[in-house]
Amino acid sequence: MDLAKERPPDSSPTRTKARIWIAAGLAAAIFAAGLATLVSRASGDPNLRRSRAEIRHLFTLFELPPGAVRTGNPGEEDLNQPATGIIGSDHLLDVVQYWRFPMTPVDASLWVQTHPPKGLTKSGSSSGSTQGFSYRDSDTDAYTYPNLEISIASDGIRSTPVRIDAVLIWLSSDLVRDTTSGPRIRFAVAEGCPPRLGPSVSVRNPRDALKDRLLPEGRPTVGLVCRYVNGPERPPTTAIPLSSDEAISLAVAIGRVHLTYPGRFSYFSCGTVASVYATIDLLALRYPGRQDVSLWYTEDGCGSLRNGYLDAKGYNTATLNWFKDALFHVVHGR
Repeated sequence: MDLAKERPPDSSPTRTKARIWIAAGLAAAIFAAGLATLVSRASGDPNLRRSRAEIRHLFTLFELPPGAVRTGNPGEEDLNQPATGIIGSDHLLDVVQYWRFPMTPVDASLWVQTHPPKGLTKSGSSSGSTQGFSYRDSDTDAYTYPNLEISIASDGIRSTPVRIDAVLIWLSSDLVRDTTSGPRIRFAVAEGCPPRLGPSVSVRNPRDALKDRLLPEGRPTVGLVCRYVNGPERPPTTAIPLSSDEAISLAVAIGRVHLTYPGRFSYFSCGTVASVYATIDLLALRYPGRQDVSLWYTEDGCGSLRNGYLDAKGYNTATLNWFKDALFHVVHGR
């Protein structure tokens, strides 16, 4: 495997699809130049090193059939992209191997289905001019959406060209900061829900212990959720006091949310402008021996969870969903 063959993606955003597909035939020279800039700028990031190790690991999980031969790019138009398309992100790592299996396409497809990569979960498939299979590994704080993708050409007789991609989105170790511009609101459990949010765009919190994590260490004792629907000028539609168990449950879910950065032009179809009709939740948690901590969560686009210093953007969908699920249970599960 040659890591120099990492392919930079198309950076064109899309409004409608969770994944961005790039058309075949884009200039390889532009790809190579973009990748060289990216790798040069980020080569010292430990998360990039861990991501490359995961790429190597993904290839070791698939059992090749006896007699399979490693080849160069066969030039097959049907094998010009991974099995389920290319993710549009400037943090994409996609390393490609080409093989020739000593069997028909039907038998090659059967081999993949009866010998799936060890420890991975099937995450997708495709059919048409090629047969494709995608298998998913677990996310970490260094990368997300690690997949091994296998594409089988349809024109083989005694042997069949096969393309195998190990792909993922690596997450910068730099945390995403809350850069919202506008007033910030401060509230506590004992004060109850603010009657209106007005022009506020985020929350204010004491600086201690919150520059590198959304919540302080320890367990909250109680909490409060304030839900505003159809705009910040409306009064809260829901005010939910949290028991100790509910506050702890939300804090645990928030602690699992990634704060690392997956690059620009990501594959998520998040809106770039917040809607005035988006649902906004304010969350206050009380901790022993310190001031209450407040969080701002907006559900427009892919969502955003912030404490005034850090912002868990919705492009960390997998981990932000843990918080969203816990919040839904608190709001609707009573």
